[in-house]
Amino acid sequence: MEMKELFYQIKDGLILCRVDANCENAMIIAVNEAATEIFNKKDTEMLNASVLSFFKIDPNMFQRRIGVREKKSWSQLIDFNAGEIAPKQVDINFYPMTHNQEDTLMLVVRDVSLENKRIEKLSIFKSIYNHSKDGIMIFDHNHRLEWVNQKMYALSGVEKHWMIGMQIGDLKETYPSFSYWEPIKNALTANEDWEGEVWQLRQEDVPLILRINVFKIKNEFLDTENIGVSISDVTELRTQEKEIEYLRYRDKLTGLYNLRYLIECLDGVSLNRRAALYFIDLEGFAKINDAYGHIQGDRLLKIVASRLMGCLKKDEIMGRVGSDKFAIQGFMDHGESAQKRALELLDVFSKAIQIEDRQVRMAASLGYAESTENMESVSDLLKAAEIASKHAKPSGGNRIGGYDFDEASRLKKRYQLEHDIRSALDKDELFIKFQPVIRTETGKIAGFESLVRWKHTELGEIPPVEFIPIAESNGTIIAIGDWVLAETFSCLKTISNFYEEQIYASINVSIRQLEQADFVKRVKRLMERYEVDGKWIEMEITESVYMENIDAIFDNLRRLNEMGIRIAIDDFGTGYSSLSQLFRLDVSKIKIDKSFIDGLTFREDCDRLTEAITLIAKSLNLELVAEGVETEVQLGRLKDLNCDYIQGYYYSKPLNLGEFVKFLNLV
Repeated sequence: MEMKELFYQIKDGLILCRVDANCENAMIIAVNEAATEIFNKKDTEMLNASVLSFFKIDPNMFQRRIGVREKKSWSQLIDFNAGEIAPKQVDINFYPMTHNQEDTLMLVVRDVSLENKRIEKLSIFKSIYNHSKDGIMIFDHNHRLEWVNQKMYALSGVEKHWMIGMQIGDLKETYPSFSYWEPIKNALTANEDWEGEVWQLRQEDVPLILRINVFKIKNEFLDTENIGVSISDVTELRTQEKEIEYLRYRDKLTGLYNLRYLIECLDGVSLNRRAALYFIDLEGFAKINDAYGHIQGDRLLKIVASRLMGCLKKDEIMGRVGSDKFAIQGFMDHGESAQKRALELLDVFSKAIQIEDRQVRMAASLGYAESTENMESVSDLLKAAEIASKHAKPSGGNRIGGYDFDEASRLKKRYQLEHDIRSALDKDELFIKFQPVIRTETGKIAGFESLVRWKHTELGEIPPVEFIPIAESNGTIIAIGDWVLAETFSCLKTISNFYEEQIYASINVSIRQLEQADFVKRVKRLMERYEVDGKWIEMEITESVYMENIDAIFDNLRRLNEMGIRIAIDDFGTGYSSLSQLFRLDVSKIKIDKSFIDGLTFREDCDRLTEAITLIAKSLNLELVAEGVETEVQLGRLKDLNCDYIQGYYYSKPLNLGEFVKFLNLV
């Protein structure tokens, strides 16, 4: 092969330059293809160009080197940017020579960027590898150990040069006491990544917990695949995690379970089991802390905890749920009593505790709660028992108190009703029902009682016996009462359009309404708005009207009478009215309570009381209405007693307006 042909085919970049007479510069006269690729230039761009335009070389140094007559070669690493491509590093060998009787310079250029990057990466890898806190081993594709770092020696106690070159199977046989070879061998054999933990004994028989990670490594330089194994000593980490887990569910001082654990246990208790929870609140513990210090206070808590633990049953668990508070959760079999068990637990505090040179007697308030069939969650027991302990506290030390979930449910419902009744009118949740009042002698309708009802959006229909007392206690009865009056007057006018005969409307009025100074004015204003004559209005009051603000209430009742409105005493015989009060007020009617009517035909006392009320009414020239009449036998007896009016399911249940209009035309 001719020299010229060799020049253009060699793989290294070759550049031939003509050196000027002063040895200050060198012009390129020939360049091979490898050189153009390195510099990312066309040969036409490089020919006749100064070689110094491609490299950052000190001109003085260049001149000195070229001017040496011995024509010694030299090499140099040069960084440069080849156009738009990434920076490169090239190794250039300079060879001064004579060509065609001219001073020339031959440059042999080799791109060492990739090789240097590989060396750099390998150096970084070695640094990480040797400084890693994990033991690291690298196997080749034949499962032969190639590399081992120093940490691996610390974990195994085996010099690395003893292990390098051995296959995994040989390692397992040679060092059988090392538990990690087996899972590593399994992962290598299956050609799968694997991660897990093994136990390993140190030489001092101290157990280690080792975390092993087997993973594949792609060798980007050699295009091969190795297998890496990292082994971490996680003994301390697992110990700390175990301690954290212990503290997560344990009280550090007493070793008892803590509040978190008890709550999680309660959440897991089935509602089918009869569970009980006892909440123990120590009395006067803060004073002991102040008097003897926290060290003695902590000692006392440990003694109390130990004594309580000593009397636990096998299915009971105990926890410390506050600085001086404990809770015990257990189950009761049929016939067992939570109250009896609470007294047994309280007996722990009958014995004195030695604090320094003194005998201290501790006391506690103990609240208990039992699960019920209708409770939402057993976890509510803890809160219930704590509330019960607070209720027991005012009674003095060493007292117990039970929690009644049914009573609590009623209180919760009452609280909700107290809140929601304030917006019941705005939400259009109130409505009126009409119960016919029948004249006994003729069987014809004489009037109706206007009954307010409440249909709660969540709880459904609320009985008046529940919400009327609430409305009276929080004052909403005033607005509700005015609304009932307006609705009744409006409906009375509507009814007159469908029924020829005039009937009266009977409306229940609260004491709280009658106490209002402007009550009569408001009634008169409504009567005028709906064009209602007072003689067709009857207001029912209960006997309790005689117990409070008698003068103010009687004055309003007198003024209502003057407007033609009649007054009726509702539920007569169940209150505390005296007959003398009836003479102070122009009462026109009394209504016999349903409780008397229910027992009228089979209880002699009810029959006699009903007969006595009838005689009183007749002697005072008052009309008489029997409420709650449901049977023909009751009706017959009331006819015998000359009762004037009948009201009850025998004739009709309370009806809405449309149903009541239809009923009018049927009777």
